[in-house]
Amino acid sequence: MSVCLIEAQPSILPGLDATHQKKVRRKLEKMGVELFLETRVEQVYPDGITISSAKGTEKLDGDLLIWTSGTQAQWTETVAEPGSLIAMANHCTTSCNDVFIAGDAGNPQYACVENGLQSADCLVENLKRIKEGKEPEIFQFKDKGQMIALGPFDGITTTGIPLRGWLAQVLKFLVDLYYVLSVGGLGAGVNYFNGHLVEPSHGKTLTGNLLATRGQRLWLFPLRLYLGALWFTEGLKKIIGPQSYETATGLKDYFVIGKDSWLKQGNLMVPFPWLRDVDALTGATMGGTSGPIVEKLPIWYEALMRTIMPNPSLAMFFQTIMVWVEFAVGVGLILGLLTWISSALSFALILNFIISGVAGWQLIWILPASLALMAGAGHFIGLDAWLVPKIRDKLKISKL
Repeated sequence: MSVCLIEAQPSILPGLDATHQKKVRRKLEKMGVELFLETRVEQVYPDGITISSAKGTEKLDGDLLIWTSGTQAQWTETVAEPGSLIAMANHCTTSCNDVFIAGDAGNPQYACVENGLQSADCLVENLKRIKEGKEPEIFQFKDKGQMIALGPFDGITTTGIPLRGWLAQVLKFLVDLYYVLSVGGLGAGVNYFNGHLVEPSHGKTLTGNLLATRGQRLWLFPLRLYLGALWFTEGLKKIIGPQSYETATGLKDYFVIGKDSWLKQGNLMVPFPWLRDVDALTGATMGGTSGPIVEKLPIWYEALMRTIMPNPSLAMFFQTIMVWVEFAVGVGLILGLLTWISSALSFALILNFIISGVAGWQLIWILPASLALMAGAGHFIGLDAWLVPKIRDKLKISKL
């Protein structure tokens, strides 16, 4: 697909200075847009247009024509042409006493939104003055600069400190949100925020796919962080040792593996009677003081565990894997990385702890929470927004 931009003036965006005009032009050319400056549209056909310039006349074929030309008001105090009105110098009145104007129609040299807003305020005040029998004030436009979007991640602002790129887009979004709230109220502001950040199409926003998600995923974000922090803390405690974790006084202490670490040989905490002393099993309970949900191992589960972990050596191997899986699940949920897999592992871990008798009733909520997070929770402020589409494209699957 090719895009042609036809402009009758010598430059695009004449309201900007020459430096910004060049930047915009380079941006458009980099995107593959073909520019035709000082060129007029002479005729329109169903399958294209005819343009003319100093180089001559040329026909451009195309399937879609977007016409953005406008009309210019007559800024004069002489006799108006038939069918038109004269815009008076105070900008708010015309040659007809009961017709008033605002925006570009009365002040075409400032063709911008700010002109419309300021002239509308002036018009309101002048209507009050006219009602009181006073002369209307002369409108003085205050140029606060311009903000121009050059795509979802690029823009130009000339307001205060000139900005370019992503920061310019952020400023434009905030200003737009302010005006939406001012005009439409809180409801319109929420809709604008959701439409541009939470539920945009194709990630075309200043945050790309980082916040692009269905609305329900927004409410899963705090749950994802909380559950991730729980598994992260649980895994870290076992890596450095429960007692070492409790007595840690500085950040560096959390990077030192203590003598009571579950990773060290001899510190077997698997709660199965054929592997360790029954009296020591209380130290492995994850459920706090409420007691385990399952008091006695099911027959089928005990038989399975005796097959997988018949001796302390193999049990230590699986204990080490379990500790690192807990830690990895916590990191994955916090970062929103492979959240579906992390949530599935969270469900499997807590289910295993319940059946093995080391999880209390206060942890039963982790089961439904883990299932809920499998609904794409990592796509909201998570790395899945970036990683999952790449995996999907790599594996050539429609949905992941």
